[in-house]
Amino acid sequence: GGVAPPEPPRIDVDPGTQARVDAMLSELGVTPGTTLVAMHPSARQAVRRWPLDRFAELAEAIGSLPDTRVLVMVDPDGYGETLRTTGALCVRASLAELPAYLRRCAAFVGNDSGPSHVAAAVGAVTVTVFGPGAMKWFRPYGAGHRIAFVDPMPCRPCFASCVRPP
Repeated sequence: GGVAPPEPPRIDVDPGTQARVDAMLSELGVTPGTTLVAMHPSARQAVRRWPLDRFAELAEAIGSLPDTRVLVMVDPDGYGETLRTTGALCVRASLAELPAYLRRCAAFVGNDSGPSHVAAAVGAVTVTVFGPGAMKWFRPYGAGHRIAFVDPMPCRPCFASCVRPP
């Protein structure tokens, strides 16, 4: 008995949008044999952001793997652009393009924010880094997704707009 868990959400990608994104990835040097790992280092609230230098360390480590490139989803305000210095590919994706980029990625690493859910919904394995957010309620759903968390975080779980400095 009991209630079955809900099916994880799925996002379909418009074929025309996928073709445009694939062409942009090709222009960036991504070949069919390249393994892409996406990163989204931002979050609306700074306290929910894993430090950018940690993303840089991870991008360098992942980028050193054979035939593997890191694809950074840069915020419209430019947050994350500095990860280009690690050798990562940096793109500013529109909301329509984001699922198309993430669909081409084998894995995704990001903060407790919307792109983690988009990545999960297009089939990428995700690692979502949580600060004060309620991991139990706001993690991506489905198989293959992992969470990491900043500890200690005495204000977890937090549902407010946090004004605590990062």
